[in-house]
Amino acid sequence: MRPPDPDAGTVLDRTVSEGLATYAAWVHDGRRGSPAAALGYTEAEWTWCLAHERELLAAIAPTFDSRRRADLDRIASRSDRVLPDGPGATGYFTGLRIVQAWVARHGDDRWVDLLDLPVRRVLETSGYAP
Repeated sequence: MRPPDPDAGTVLDRTVSEGLATYAAWVHDGRRGSPAAALGYTEAEWTWCLAHERELLAAIAPTFDSRRRADLDRIASRSDRVLPDGPGATGYFTGLRIVQAWVARHGDDRWVDLLDLPVRRVLETSGYAP
């Protein structure tokens, strides 16, 4: 049994956890189609997020340590927008991109290792930098 994660309940925890859940759903589906579908995004929403990835991270990262309900809702809600013209639930997108970066760096078959890593370690070892 792993020790409790000091970041449990934070925006970073929610971001990485939802990203990992989305990645797992995509893997379970045989990695068919775009990850956009696993996020519940249209291709246009996915493309928009990719084009604005730096701005999304810049808007979300300052709240990574927050446990405030408003901050958690802002990155997870489909109706809340982190950036005015973007889709909702951009914390899920950012989390998925962190997980994708981690997998690209550590190996396609190692994504399940993320279940046992503290979320801050996932971020730090992902090399994620849009």
